[in-house]
Amino acid sequence: MGRLVITQRVARELELATVVIYLVRHLNMDWGDLCEEDKEANAIALESANGRLLSRYNTLMADSETRKDVYIITESDRSRTTVLFVDEY
Repeated sequence: MGRLVITQRVARELELATVVIYLVRHLNMDWGDLCEEDKEANAIALESANGRLLSRYNTLMADSETRKDVYIITESDRSRTTVLFVDEY
């Protein structure tokens, strides 16, 4: 996983428990709401021990009306894992 980085918006707008749940899912290879092509890219990255790992989770915001997609990206060298909203990518 490397160093964990969370954007300021995610830290401000999501509960920490939600971030932890998504991070655990990511670390257990539950990639969330990815298309098959991205899931295959993750499988290749794991087999080759090279390439970034991506997860995408659709989360209900605190206002209980808005949904946002969250990305978790582990860099190809595994030095850092970043949690960010899709529109921050």
